[in-house]
Parts: sequence; structure tokens; C-alpha cells
Amino acid sequence: MVYAYATESWLMDVTAHCGDQTFALQGNMPWVDVEDASDHNAEYVLNLTVPSDKAASDAGMWMTASGDDALFAAANGIKGTIRIQQTGMVNVEIKKGVFDDVATRTEAVATLTGTGVPLGLVRSFATVISVLARTFFGA
Repeated sequence: MVYAYATESWLMDVTAHCGDQTFALQGNMPWVDVEDASDHNAEYVLNLTVPSDKAASDAGMWMTASGDDALFAAANGIKGTIRIQQTGMVNVEIKKGVFDDVATRTEAVATLTGTGVPLGLVRSFATVISVLARTFFGA
């Protein structure tokens, strides 16, 4: 996993072990500003797919269902939205003469859905995000 500052998105290529099965998951989790919300509120939109055996490239991640335009619609994997609300802002000097507002509290609420993967895999991924919240959301 790597965070690309140019696109404000987590890029992911992970392997998960669930019981005696192994799942390769690839995709991204871009940061999206929440319209009509106060500063420091945002959301991540998660799209992790199990690469298609039929695909010779990353193009397998861009499947559609019944010819419609819904990206990821037929792809197996984990999808969802994580909403973030940051409060208790303090002004911190991050280097001499440079200040930034930093949240003292971050609340993240998520809805994650698994398609074609075990429920345990989805719950485990959610737990990893929860435990590593400071890494993902700057909590």
C-alpha cells in the first residue's frame, strides 16, 4: 500500500489469507471532499478487486455488468465508503514559522461490502483499517 499525494489516494496491491484460501486484492481508496460539510470532513471510496484470471492486465479491474457503465460492478472484492469527521482543531507549528490545523479527534464510520469473497475477509480488512486508523486518516 502506498499513499499517492498527487492523486490523494491510497493505491493497494495486497494479499489476504482467509482460512486455507488466499486472495489477491488490487485497487485504490481515493480521498473525496464532502460537499456542504465543514472543513476537515471527507470520505474515502474503497475499490479493491480480485484480479480476473481472464485479464492479461489491470483492465480486468474495470469490468461492467450487463454492458452498463458502472465501474467495478461485476468485480469480486471489497467496496465501500469511509466517512471521516475531524474535530477539536488546534493550530500547530509544524516547522519554524509554518502552522497547520490538526485534529485532536477523528471519527470514521464505514460501510464495506464484499462480493465473491468471504465475510471474514471483509471484517478483517475493516479491523486492519480500524487498528491502523492513525495511518489511514491521520487520527
